[in-house]
Amino acid sequence: MKLQWFKFYPSEWMMGKIQRMTANHQAAFIRLCCMYWKDEGEMPVEDAKIECNGISEVDIYADLLRARIISESDGMVSIKFLDEQLHEIQATTEKKRRAGRKGGMAKASNSKAGAKQNVAGAKQVLENDVAKPSREEKRREEQKREEKNRVEKKTVLLPWSEEVFQEHWNLWKEYKKDEHKFTYKSAISEQGALKQLTNVSNGSMHTAIKIIHQSISNGYKGLFTLAKQESSSNNQAGFGTSHLDNFVNQ
Repeated sequence: MKLQWFKFYPSEWMMGKIQRMTANHQAAFIRLCCMYWKDEGEMPVEDAKIECNGISEVDIYADLLRARIISESDGMVSIKFLDEQLHEIQATTEKKRRAGRKGGMAKASNSKAGAKQNVAGAKQVLENDVAKPSREEKRREEQKREEKNRVEKKTVLLPWSEEVFQEHWNLWKEYKKDEHKFTYKSAISEQGALKQLTNVSNGSMHTAIKIIHQSISNGYKGLFTLAKQESSSNNQAGFGTSHLDNFVNQ
């Protein structure tokens, strides 16, 4: 099911809770709605946080959640007014499919009575008409899988080409998978995490690696700016890879 657009009511927007938010919050929510609709209502919390917060120092996602403009359930985000539209589309699609099936059955029956075809011929016509919606559904599912595969095959571009950063980034993904049961859903979401890491490290590869160590050491789920004490300690001690070796050899 390829969705091109969703309903937007200006009056509800102007009277809704979103008007109590800043312009940045409103812009982030509109972007989140577009990505949510594109994913047909299937968006993990981690992806939604990346879409909302980006490089902002304000936790826009948490503000939207606190205001009940969005909600969470089993690690997935929910936007009520878009969910209602998705359910409506699904119900309409199912209704048309059933009507098409009934029409095909009636057509086969009339053809049999009018032309006085033999039983085998009428049965074949009936089976063909009933099978049409099923073939169409399979075609749509195949298109959806192909589109998903194209997205998954997009190359993730690392902000630094050095091997030491590649090792630490792979270590971060292994840690997320082992400790928090999380893997990046697509190349887009992983690229977003790398962009966030670049921003909080101010474009410094050494600082980025220290941030990875900080998150792993403290059991964090995300990547955050270095604590002042940690930053000062690292500047005095210099940068090394012994932490990575110790972690891998445990």
